[in-house]
Amino acid sequence: MSRLMTESLLRWRLNGRDMRAILCSPGQERALLTGLLLTGGLVQSPDQVLSLRREAGLWLAEADTALSDFPDLSERLETIRPLSETPLPEGSQLLALHKALMAGGGKSGLHGALISDGAGRVIARDIGRHNAIDKAVGLALERKMDLSQAILCTSGRLSLEMLAKAAAAGIPTLCAAKHVGSLCAQYAQRWRVRVLQIE
Repeated sequence: MSRLMTESLLRWRLNGRDMRAILCSPGQERALLTGLLLTGGLVQSPDQVLSLRREAGLWLAEADTALSDFPDLSERLETIRPLSETPLPEGSQLLALHKALMAGGGKSGLHGALISDGAGRVIARDIGRHNAIDKAVGLALERKMDLSQAILCTSGRLSLEMLAKAAAAGIPTLCAAKHVGSLCAQYAQRWRVRVLQIE
């Protein structure tokens, strides 16, 4: 085993309550939790995340939410509202973003997610596809990017849950490098999220 990916357990609490540990790649933990709170449906707006700090190896999150645990996928599917339509990105723009995503981690064994709003972009990598999206969303929020005008590119297949994360964050355009699930395609139409595939 000459190529090992570093894994770690992120232990955290929300409003004083122990949450399930997250298996992830180390680094960008604050972004991961910020993104996860939004894309997982615990908060409806990033403004509801009041604080995130690390103490003695444990992350402590405070949020303005009545929920004490993440709603399951079926509940989340019913709370996501259709997004406003945005102009279709140019093919050359999508290819450039996909190339930028794959350039740094194509053979790393890690999943990647890139978010661009035209003015800036962020890239996140993680052992988990969902974690990579959460990290990218968290980084984009930290940089005050306009997610309502953003494109999310992923390095692997696109599932319904990944689509739900993007829609919950208000991202109207997704670009997938590989296969798209049938339910993902169905809900993309329902939520007016444009899903494009690069072969």
